[in-house]
Amino acid sequence: MTGQTPEPNPARLKAAGANAFSRRVMLRGATATTLSLACGVPLGRVSAQTPSANSALNDLQARLSGHLLVPGDSAIDATNAPANLRYQEVIPTAIARCADEADVITCVQWCAENGVDPVVRGGGHSYAGYSTTTGLLIDLRNLNSVTVDRDAGTMTVGGGATTEHVFAALNAGPHMLPQGTCSSVGMGGLTLGGGLGYDSRWAGLTCDHLQRTRLITAGGEPLDVTSSQHSALFWALRGGSGGSFGVNTSFTFNLVEAPAGPVTTFSVAWRGADAAGLALRAFQAIVQDAPREFGATLTITPLDPAISGRRRSIDVSLRGQYIGVEKELRNLLQPLLEIKTPPVDQSIMEQSYWASQRQLIEPYTGEHAFTDLSRFAEAPLPEDVLQQIVDFLVDCPYRTDAAHGAITIFGWVGGVLAETPRDATAYVHRNMTALWQTGAVWSPGAAPNVGEELSAWTQEVDSLIAPHTPSESYQNFPNREITDWQQQYYAENFQRLVEVKQSYDPDNLFRNAQSIPVSSGA
Repeated sequence: MTGQTPEPNPARLKAAGANAFSRRVMLRGATATTLSLACGVPLGRVSAQTPSANSALNDLQARLSGHLLVPGDSAIDATNAPANLRYQEVIPTAIARCADEADVITCVQWCAENGVDPVVRGGGHSYAGYSTTTGLLIDLRNLNSVTVDRDAGTMTVGGGATTEHVFAALNAGPHMLPQGTCSSVGMGGLTLGGGLGYDSRWAGLTCDHLQRTRLITAGGEPLDVTSSQHSALFWALRGGSGGSFGVNTSFTFNLVEAPAGPVTTFSVAWRGADAAGLALRAFQAIVQDAPREFGATLTITPLDPAISGRRRSIDVSLRGQYIGVEKELRNLLQPLLEIKTPPVDQSIMEQSYWASQRQLIEPYTGEHAFTDLSRFAEAPLPEDVLQQIVDFLVDCPYRTDAAHGAITIFGWVGGVLAETPRDATAYVHRNMTALWQTGAVWSPGAAPNVGEELSAWTQEVDSLIAPHTPSESYQNFPNREITDWQQQYYAENFQRLVEVKQSYDPDNLFRNAQSIPVSSGA
């Protein structure tokens, strides 16, 4: 076990809900109106500096076992900082550092009573900043326990556990769970949005292995959600994304037997615009029908032109793993390894599964602002489009360590994912063969035009890809500039998600700009 999350205390859980009705009746009208009028701002945008707001926040702190941070507290800036510093200026009314599930129930009830927006944070990695708020930030990061039952082949994690916690608990053991690669990503957000990674093509999505989750509803009710209990909600939570249905305080997964044989890990690098075009062409062809044991990414990044010129200073990086021996992997990669521009660096080696995972996991890379747009593909892009993409990489408006664009093709889809119907879970993109991502990073202290120009660049590149791909993008790579997100994230599964929302959060307490609405026309 990792972390220090206490076991649920039945007495505290009962106490948290005992006075819910009376508190809600008395305080929803009185306190919420007082907060709004006294502060002179819309409900849920309260200032912690007014007497009425202080009274409500003092009431919340008195009901919590954990700690409440308010603006002005020395720890609030560091605690509030999201992974995407594009949204670091969004300041919450308060941050509730929940100590246990009872604290979560208290927070949800308090938000309903006072008309304050609740937003949940596990890892804080929402690309679109949906783990930031001007309301109450419900911080689950102390709920980070991980318990592995090796006999049953299951694992239960707290709502604030990260992939790093899970990796530490499973490392070198007989079982694995397919998950993402960034060590600080929260397991909650990863699971609720699907959960792609290097193992997805042979082991499935993270959400495919969800057995049970504990969820606090908008009414402050704790539910055990499984395939047989609240089955419609269980369907929605496997790909319907977080922030729509409640607060997930724990997840239980069925584990997968880790590969016992050799795993071939590979890393190959090329340099230059010509190599970028050739590698794009070869890689997208390989992933169309690669064996399920193959998982890889190809990333192209424009570097500082001062290094060796605008066309030469393009970094092309291939990395991944193959569940099998090196000879089979080399045969599969032959079209890439034999392109006209030879690699500048190459490493291909057989090792154990867990050694491969340690090599592929990505540590936290530091503070930056970023944007991303993604497109699932079911066929290779045309040759002329690939060339235009390379030209855009060469002409990226900023090409420094602190600010630059990048293109990635994720060879993480297809394989066993295509064997599951698109409507089996809320995650709909089962039949795709590749995932394109256009992104950019910049320093949060950069002039506003830097982020604006790089964001415009990502949209231009995405517009090249869009006509040749289905209108589908990965809900775990959300972007606020996607206007038809209902189609892109959920496609034909969207209406069913709306129906689940109507059943479990009819008053739309849990919401953001791209959360599931209570009406399909919303």
